[in-house]
Amino acid sequence: MKVIVTGGSRGIGLAIVNAFKAAGHEVDSLSRTEGVNLLDMNDWSEVDFDCDILVNNVATQYTEPADEYAHLMDDLDWVGIAMSLSQAAYPYMKSRGWGRIINISSVAAVCGGRYVIGYGMAKAALNRLTKGLAVEWAKDGITINAIMPGITVTDMTKGLQDDPAHLEQMLGRIPAGRLGTPEDTAALALFLASDAASYINGACIPVDGGWLAR
Repeated sequence: MKVIVTGGSRGIGLAIVNAFKAAGHEVDSLSRTEGVNLLDMNDWSEVDFDCDILVNNVATQYTEPADEYAHLMDDLDWVGIAMSLSQAAYPYMKSRGWGRIINISSVAAVCGGRYVIGYGMAKAALNRLTKGLAVEWAKDGITINAIMPGITVTDMTKGLQDDPAHLEQMLGRIPAGRLGTPEDTAALALFLASDAASYINGACIPVDGGWLAR
């Protein structure tokens, strides 16, 4: 099957690319590293959206106090891109009566966090997009689900990883006692893309070591 993964050059996106390749899928990664700027619609003309599985992973995170935050529209751009890419892939999936769209959200969508207000709002919007598309497109054999990683070992969390006191505090809140890995999220993405997950639709599933269960 053909898979498209956005933001697949590093972190969670790269782990997802590797997992699908290892499972024998044909994978295209869309990111600036691969020469596709998703914020530039002109770049989209070079992309073949005829795919079976779409993983909307790309996002950015600006870390600023709420009273100074000025990047909300930038954050929401990525939600719009997820919507547009889903629309682009939809006709192909519909024609086959089968498709999988997986949105990479975050636990920040459902719980507050300091200095990430825009990121959390955008991920909450992505969860709502997931549910809306799931309801509309289920009749076409397409499932749409979201994965909500907790704190994961990526470049985005390097500041936390390099701060022993803060890291110890965060680990104390995670029942599993460790940070997540990109492979933890990739494993769930691979499952949600399989026939075994055909009755899972519109779900926003945490991969957080029990963070939200506290």
